[in-house]
Amino acid sequence: MKINILSPLLAVLFLSGCTSNTAPSSLPDQFGTKSGPAANIVKSVCLGGTKDDTVVSLAGMHPVSSGMKTTDGGYILTGATKSSDGDVSTNAHDGHELWVVKLDADMKIQWEKTLGGSKDEYGVDVAQTKDGGYLVVGLTRSSDGHVSSHHVFKANENASPTFFEDAWVIKLDKDGNVLWEKCYGGSFHDEAGAILELSDGSFMLAGRALSFDGHLTQNHGSGDAWVAKISATGDVIWSNTYGGRARDWASNLVQLSDGGFLVVGYTESTDFDLEGCGNHGDGDIWLLRLDADGKKVWSRCYGGSKHDNGVSITAASNGKYLILGNTKSKDGDIKGNNGGTDVWLAQVNDNGTIIWSKNYGGTKADLAHNLEELSNGDLAIVGTTNSLNGDVWNGNNGNNDAWFFVVDSKGTIKLSKGYGGSKNDTALNAIEESPGMYSFIGVTDSTDGDVSGNHGMNDIWLVRLSQ
Repeated sequence: MKINILSPLLAVLFLSGCTSNTAPSSLPDQFGTKSGPAANIVKSVCLGGTKDDTVVSLAGMHPVSSGMKTTDGGYILTGATKSSDGDVSTNAHDGHELWVVKLDADMKIQWEKTLGGSKDEYGVDVAQTKDGGYLVVGLTRSSDGHVSSHHVFKANENASPTFFEDAWVIKLDKDGNVLWEKCYGGSFHDEAGAILELSDGSFMLAGRALSFDGHLTQNHGSGDAWVAKISATGDVIWSNTYGGRARDWASNLVQLSDGGFLVVGYTESTDFDLEGCGNHGDGDIWLLRLDADGKKVWSRCYGGSKHDNGVSITAASNGKYLILGNTKSKDGDIKGNNGGTDVWLAQVNDNGTIIWSKNYGGTKADLAHNLEELSNGDLAIVGTTNSLNGDVWNGNNGNNDAWFFVVDSKGTIKLSKGYGGSKNDTALNAIEESPGMYSFIGVTDSTDGDVSGNHGMNDIWLVRLSQ
């Protein structure tokens, strides 16, 4: 099975009832450890039950957005739960079910719902739609319960069916009632990790596909980047795969002013759609430009001689685009490395030319999961850090911390801090509540430090910060 529960360095999202201890860790000054401006916790809540409540990474992809601020000032979140107690009202079986939670502005649960069948389901991304409802993209291996139209693999006509992963999209009304749900993909592993609503009410999905049947008409090799456009009622308008003979996937996408799209992801390929892309070695950050009908216009590779992965892309207010990724390289497009894995941020134009780029991190592993442009043009970045030095200011609480830092429009760090306890904590989404007030959505395995109220194992963690 291709689903991997997020490792400590990749974890992510959900919430209910934990308060916080904001005192910074007392750590020795070593390897450049420094104190600096930081946002302080003013409120936090944990969500879950006594079992595992979390989010997944898909075939190595980072989850892009498992929650967001809603128009009423509250929050909508999605993930996966094995619990049937605490904040989780029902769970039909012992595995993971997709979990959707709506909170008000005070971080109190308004409603929550588990969805799935007799096998495993995971929520990956959620968006509030223009009609006030919600669209959830997830992953399913079931063909019963809430799940219909799953694509089945059979080795031959007499063989028993095997259910690999399908991308699963659920449309909910404002109260969480299911309006429709559909499966997308083919008979093998197919995963959607991001969703984007367009102005005409249609939606874009981005992820990775291994199938060459069903909604997938071709596959170049060991998994392709997959982008699909679906109507407001879930019908497939077009579905295309892009890549080469090696592993490729799409992590996130934005729409351009001409109706086309920029898609960011990861590639190990040098042929087919990657021919002439300039792969630097190992895996590269991949930027793919599509026209409005999904036809490839061009593709660019960024990185160095080691492993580099594209996480997200954001359209900036100055007309440029911000690519967020993670890198182990220190050559090629990557100017230096602080040690281990660094966060990489680049500003590019609509032709993919790098305007500027910077690395962030300490001497250990540091990962980015998402970026939010703030109202003043600054950029809030969230992720996970194992470092206690370099750009990770104010220490580390132990193991992996959720990392929240802000840079200005040229990439210079303005504030930085790790949050969590003695176990593993991560941040997935950054939210601007108001100027100088932020939130992040993450997941925590801790019960100490900045975390209290954990229901058991991993809980989803929502944290509000003040600068």
